[in-house]
Amino acid sequence: MPEAPTEPTGSAAHHQTLPAPTHWSLAQPWQTNAALLFLGLCLFLLSRHLIFEYDDYTIGFSGTSGWSVWCYALGSLLVLFGPTDRFTFPIILSVAIACRLATLFADPFLSSDIYRYVWDGIVQHAGINPYRYVPADPHLAFLRDASDADIYPMINRKEYARTIYPPLAQILFWITTFISPTVICMKTVMVLFEGLTLWTILKLLHLLGRPREQAILYAWCPMLIWEIAGSGHLDSAAMAFIGLALLARYHRRPALTGLFLGVAVLIKFYPLVLFPALYLRSPTVDEAGNRRTFLQTLDWRMPAAMLALALPAYALYSSVGKLVFGFLGGYVQEEGMATGTRYFLLEQAQHLPGLHNLPPNAYLAFAALVLATLSLWALRTSSPVFNPVLQGPSSRPEAQPRQAGAPSMAAPSPWVGSSGEPRGQPPPAPDGVTAHPQSPFLPPGAPFMAAPSPWLGSSAEPRGQPPPAPDGVIAQPQSPFLPPGAPSMAAPSPWVGSSADLLSPVTAPGAPSSPAASSPETGVPASFAGGVQRVGSSSGEARSQAAAFLTPAFALAAALMLLFSPHYPWYIAWLVPFLTLLPNLPIAAYTLGLFYLCTTSLAVGSGPKQFLLNQILYSAIAFATLLQLALRRWPPNAIAHRSSLKAQS
Repeated sequence: MPEAPTEPTGSAAHHQTLPAPTHWSLAQPWQTNAALLFLGLCLFLLSRHLIFEYDDYTIGFSGTSGWSVWCYALGSLLVLFGPTDRFTFPIILSVAIACRLATLFADPFLSSDIYRYVWDGIVQHAGINPYRYVPADPHLAFLRDASDADIYPMINRKEYARTIYPPLAQILFWITTFISPTVICMKTVMVLFEGLTLWTILKLLHLLGRPREQAILYAWCPMLIWEIAGSGHLDSAAMAFIGLALLARYHRRPALTGLFLGVAVLIKFYPLVLFPALYLRSPTVDEAGNRRTFLQTLDWRMPAAMLALALPAYALYSSVGKLVFGFLGGYVQEEGMATGTRYFLLEQAQHLPGLHNLPPNAYLAFAALVLATLSLWALRTSSPVFNPVLQGPSSRPEAQPRQAGAPSMAAPSPWVGSSGEPRGQPPPAPDGVTAHPQSPFLPPGAPFMAAPSPWLGSSAEPRGQPPPAPDGVIAQPQSPFLPPGAPSMAAPSPWVGSSADLLSPVTAPGAPSSPAASSPETGVPASFAGGVQRVGSSSGEARSQAAAFLTPAFALAAALMLLFSPHYPWYIAWLVPFLTLLPNLPIAAYTLGLFYLCTTSLAVGSGPKQFLLNQILYSAIAFATLLQLALRRWPPNAIAHRSSLKAQS
């Protein structure tokens, strides 16, 4: 008689193929796409409804903006956590275009800035310097009669304010009004600049090893739909050239970086704060091993390019002398920047015991100290002055081989007191667990550590591309919320501080491994059903170091806005591209919170209501920061480890 089959014992039992445990978040790509289509349709209808709210109140601007924020947030979470395929990005792009077309052809209602853009272009075509006269000046009476009757009456501050916009913005106005001196033409140009911004984001996402679907954070942002397609704000052009500057900086092109950043600054002044992060210093040690002095590490090409652009731009309009700076000084006074009424953090400090008489100059000194500290950190962090991997004659960091013992350059965090010096490699992880750069919140040697972020979010280091998945499904890095072996998992959550190293599936100690194709760089299986992939490969580490400037740039941009607390949502629109590249919960709360609150009755610009608005906003930011910190402290490998042990049992 045949013998009865025996039960496998010992290690053979551990290698049995067991069905993966079910999980509530398991989904198919078509389900993600169907949900995205529904949310995209809702976002489009809300964008259309915004136009109707101009004339007939139904749910109000706050109701429209609030529901738009929900659609945007849910759609973003679907893409960041859910499985996607080749149809996902076309859905995202189609919805983004449709929402902008829905608001493009309506007259602006929430802001009248665009009428000044068109007026400045009309004045220049008459051969008059736009900085010379206020719009109501009698010398321009003939233009008021000849131009579109809908332009002049809608200009804000027309009786006392000259134009405030820098020279390259004026050139843009001249070119656009040469095509057509209408609001629709100006809005169309601003939306086209959005297309350029999205292109730079997609290029950077590809270089960082991130999925292109992550661009939904920019494409679906309701603040951009309202403020750029709806109101036609100039910030769109500035964002486009900031994106080009980031792209040039990634490729280590100082002259191009300076040129593009200079264009952005001469359209809107605030991108100047990015200079320390985008500035590229030379290595402190030359190829012969000799240490350079500080002056020898300075590179003149980027500042020279910016200066070579700024001087002729201002010279073009210099016939008016000091008036070439326009209404800038008056705007500083009008917005309370000199008296301190603009700054929420100052006003909040003055409510504390003993600080009722805190002078504005003290706050400005504090803000300058914060920005100076971040600038020094950015200069120290974003240039490869301590990194032997990037030293050498090649201008392409991807081509540099990784030297033995080269340190792991995880981006340090200014908010958790970490040093700007490069961190060393963590000790080898036990039992084949992937070792990541050490987190400041966990003990030395702890496995699977997430790289720290200045905003307690994900690191600026790039994620690795996953191996091809069957049936055209885009395989993404393993979610920390799902058990090992779960199919078609989305990228790790940007809200829980996932590492941006070359991520691979993490298998708990003793977990079974499935056969898979080996990585061409490591020779280690890279299947998302199991296995371990060594991180820190030469191309991945060089790529992450090439992008090290993004984290300090994001920190400087966000700190500037938080310190000076703008009252208008379009002022912080330039944070959205950074948010797309480095998803971050506190800054998401900031951008969406200010956008929504500015559509409520609290948005009056000053006084107790505006103070209450900022209290709500900054409280939301603080809560989001604490929440993200708590999620970072939650060991992301714990669930996977417990699920693996349960599957083995």
